[in-house]
Amino acid sequence: MSLIPSQGEWIVIITNNIEANTASITSSIIEIEKNHGQIIINSEKIAKNTADLTAEVTRSQQSETELNTKIDSKTNSLTADLTAEVTRSKQSETELNSKIESKTNSLTADLNTEVTRSKQSETDLNTKIDSKTNSLTADLNTEVARSKQSETELGTRITGDDTKLD
Repeated sequence: MSLIPSQGEWIVIITNNIEANTASITSSIIEIEKNHGQIIINSEKIAKNTADLTAEVTRSQQSETELNTKIDSKTNSLTADLTAEVTRSKQSETELNSKIESKTNSLTADLNTEVTRSKQSETDLNTKIDSKTNSLTADLNTEVARSKQSETELGTRITGDDTKLD
């Protein structure tokens, strides 16, 4: 047995190696084709996901813009309502203050008139009381004087009559 293969054996060895390598290459090509197919599928999924994400970002941005517009509109509306209410409230306060001031002035005038009338009435009553008191005092003094005179005259008559009795 010889250690060196014969030409026919070499051909078999080489053929076997070629066939093994061809099978390995074919297997690798099949694997590459499978991987290439999966890469295409993954690329399509990535493209779809990218399109979905882009659509979602666009929708989200549009929604955000719409919400900002609504917020701005509501803020402007509330600001206008608040401004109108502040204006109305201030006008109402001014009108109420005017009414209060007018009523206060009217009541003060009525009070001053009543105080003046009352003081005049007191003065008139004091004058009447003084006049009546003076009149009554004069009448009383006259009556006292008349009464004393009458007593004196009666006393004189009684005393004079007593002398006639002696």
